[in-house]
Amino acid sequence: MWKKILGGFLIFIALLIALVFYATSGMTEVAEQFFTDIKSGQIDKAYASLSEDFKRSTTKEQLLAFLKQTGLDHYKSASWGERGFEGKRGTLEGSITTDSGGTIPVTINFIEGEEGWKIYYIGKPGSGAAIEKEQSKSQSTAAPAISDHPEYKQLVHDTIHLFGVSIKQKSMVPLYESAAQEFREHVTLEQMNEAYKDFIKAQLDMSILDRMSPIFDTAPRISNDGRILHLKGHYDTHPSKASFDLRYLKKNGLWKLTGIDISVE
Repeated sequence: MWKKILGGFLIFIALLIALVFYATSGMTEVAEQFFTDIKSGQIDKAYASLSEDFKRSTTKEQLLAFLKQTGLDHYKSASWGERGFEGKRGTLEGSITTDSGGTIPVTINFIEGEEGWKIYYIGKPGSGAAIEKEQSKSQSTAAPAISDHPEYKQLVHDTIHLFGVSIKQKSMVPLYESAAQEFREHVTLEQMNEAYKDFIKAQLDMSILDRMSPIFDTAPRISNDGRILHLKGHYDTHPSKASFDLRYLKKNGLWKLTGIDISVE
């Protein structure tokens, strides 16, 4: 009997893995075609695979400078060790093998639109462009591609949007249900409603923030094990200042909310 149960469990795991690989196959194709186009000099084609937010914050020249400085322009093949997706957002983590035989760790985040998956972040774990800018002045040209942190700004945008929706609905359910399970195991919905009862009572309209870009007061911080992300900043609102202090836990390759402090003063 145990053999049958174990066999059924293994089949379930195999089907789950197959589902993840199937659902993320479009992302791997976009990523690998992007690097192939860069290597062959088809810059316009590669640039077209980026999201609109990415292209607004990064020119073709800045993108190429970053790829050259990290060695990612010498693409030969890719290996993806971690894949994840949730709704219209996805991520790939793995390594790029170069023509010389070296390997470069890389993280790519995606957003899905009418034209399929688009890249909205490319990073090199452990030595992102924001860090590289501090380490060497010769690398400063790559800074706009990373220092704006479009993937983290999108994360803040999504969280604040759900916060506003929750306030409008007079219940923190939308935001609460999007949070990590670990968060929901320690914080009840009632506690969330109590914490933001003044926002709910006043029916503050947070929708104006949907059209604004968050400003980080400090550089985004990731724990040494790469699992915890801390984002702190504000929005350029007047006369009141809207501030946020958010923490996320990486689950299945995606960042899930584990801590939140929002204030309007």
